[in-house]
Amino acid sequence: TGTVTVSPAASTGGITVTLASSNTAAATVLPSVLIPAGATSANFTVSSSVVTTAATVTITAGLNGVNKTATVTVNPASTAVSWVSLSSPAGLGGRTATGKVYLTAGAPVGGTVVNLVSSNPSVAGVPSTITVPANANNASFTITTTPVTADVPVVITASCYGASKTATFKVVPPVVDALLFEPYEAQAGTPVNGTV
Repeated sequence: TGTVTVSPAASTGGITVTLASSNTAAATVLPSVLIPAGATSANFTVSSSVVTTAATVTITAGLNGVNKTATVTVNPASTAVSWVSLSSPAGLGGRTATGKVYLTAGAPVGGTVVNLVSSNPSVAGVPSTITVPANANNASFTITTTPVTADVPVVITASCYGASKTATFKVVPPVVDALLFEPYEAQAGTPVNGTV
């Protein structure tokens, strides 16, 4: 929140002060703020955006050709995605697997929302978001897969506050593990049971 002041107090109808930001990619303000009649000040909101490095923004207030400035620094979020782990690097299509997102620090009050994206959601789907609870640094999510006929690598991306990390999960088809016969020997013409 910013505050603009004038002297003397605003007359009937109030005074409109123009506002501008030097870096709207990092912080924005409304075009103007109204100081009500009889008042000498008014508050306005400075809306910050996600940044990956600290950004210094100059806010300019103008009235009758006279400008005054103040600076605000927008810092990167203290918590960002550190890495993504998977319960297994590969899984059979049609089954589920578990992934886990880790943050660089414990989530603040209210938790941290992490966005999840699958490079091939028709083969391996993930929820669009998960929330890391306050004070925790990780949260798990489910990977839901569909049957495939060949190996399909899928990239899972987790992101928040402008930082992202990826992990690759391979969805695989079923394969024959073994072929067994019982009995192992039989006379010609005698049926033998086979197990796959």
